[in-house]
Amino acid sequence: MHGEAAEKIVGGKLVRIKVDFNDSITNIQISGDFFIDPEECFYEIESSLKNISVNFQSDEIVEKINEIAKKHSAEFVGISSEAIAKTLKEAIENGKMASNTS
Repeated sequence: MHGEAAEKIVGGKLVRIKVDFNDSITNIQISGDFFIDPEECFYEIESSLKNISVNFQSDEIVEKINEIAKKHSAEFVGISSEAIAKTLKEAIENGKMASNTS
């Protein structure tokens, strides 16, 4: 299945997530008009979200992202781990709904 979601977050920044999944996430792409420095942290976040169950709890995702950010002493500008988790959950739900209507 494939799902997408986009959301304007506090401060007017946009986060967009495209996700492919079955019982777990097989591919994920996070984009938008925000910054994560260093950039390697961003790719590690995407990679860490692959293979997790689509039935995740948002706090699990937030914790995973925050651990990676701490490891890299990353600075998030215009984005938060909570916004990523919320938009990811929405993308999966959108994919499930689209699958049920086809």
